[in-house]
Amino acid sequence: MAEIRPLPLRRVALVVLLLFLGFAAGQLTARFEAWQHQVALVSLSPDDRWQVRLVDHIPWVDRNFVIELLDLSDHSASRLFRSPDEDSPIGSERIVWSPDSSKFVLIGRHFADCPESARLPTGEIAYILYDLKSRALRCNSRSQTLPPFQVEELDWLPGAGGPAGRKK
Repeated sequence: MAEIRPLPLRRVALVVLLLFLGFAAGQLTARFEAWQHQVALVSLSPDDRWQVRLVDHIPWVDRNFVIELLDLSDHSASRLFRSPDEDSPIGSERIVWSPDSSKFVLIGRHFADCPESARLPTGEIAYILYDLKSRALRCNSRSQTLPPFQVEELDWLPGAGGPAGRKK
């Protein structure tokens, strides 16, 4: 019968150290992944069913963001758009929903490579338009392959030239 000998203390210490380092590395990786993503904007639709998030990815390197759409009725999420490098500072954008929650537009002050026709009377640029019914995504950046849209199509946006935006 083989004799069972206890492990030397050095081996036990080494195993404990390796387990600790593995745990610590996992914690650091999780914290780094969380650190490189920053939710910069959250907007809830008027009917409380949809939520749009603008998430910055590694904001200290350059400005690439993702637009995510969450269906709050079933908690499903989808990524709608990933931007090219934008130099706009975080916080210079906003989401405006149509009153019936069927569309939203991302507007901001500092989007690059957009034609002057995308500029609103407020000076902001109409950048992304998403139609939830048709799932059509359009973008006014010339560096995107998505089709553009006209500011006049935003008839529900105050100041955009449609009935809601016309001065009385």
